[in-house]
Amino acid sequence: MHYASVVDWRWKENTIRANPSFHNRPRYDYALVQVTPNDNKHLFVQLIRSFKVRYLGQTFSLALVLPFDVPCLQRNRGRDDALRLIRLRPRQRVRSIVIDANTIVRGGLLTPDLDSNGGEHLVIDVIDEDMWRRLKTVELVTNARI
Repeated sequence: MHYASVVDWRWKENTIRANPSFHNRPRYDYALVQVTPNDNKHLFVQLIRSFKVRYLGQTFSLALVLPFDVPCLQRNRGRDDALRLIRLRPRQRVRSIVIDANTIVRGGLLTPDLDSNGGEHLVIDVIDEDMWRRLKTVELVTNARI
C-alpha cells in the first residue's frame, strides 16, 4: 500500500501481510485505519485477510480485520500516561469485520503486552517519524461503528 508521509508529503510504501505461513510462522500485520471520511478518527486493526470482490462490473478491495477498539483496563493507565504509551485492546476474534481496504492509512507496529490479561498491545510509535507525528494529530477511537 502507498501513503503520503506527513513529514515531507512524499509517497511512501508499506507492505502489509496476512499470511498463516510466512516463513513457516503466522504473520498478521497491523494497520491504521480511518474510521469515517473527512474526520480525524482512526483505529488500529490487525489484518486477517485481504481480497477483491467483483460486483456489477466494479472491483472492490476489501479486508477482514480485527479492530483494536475495546477500552483498556484501568490497571496501567497512570503509568502509560507518564511514559506516553498507547495501549490498545482487541475485540474478540469472532467480532472481526470487513472494511474497505482503501480506508487503510498506513501500516503500524504493535507489540503484545505479555503481562496483560486482556490481550492488550502497545503501539510502537517511534518506528519512524511519520508514525510519531501522525499519532500526535489523530484521535484513536474506542467502540468504533464501522
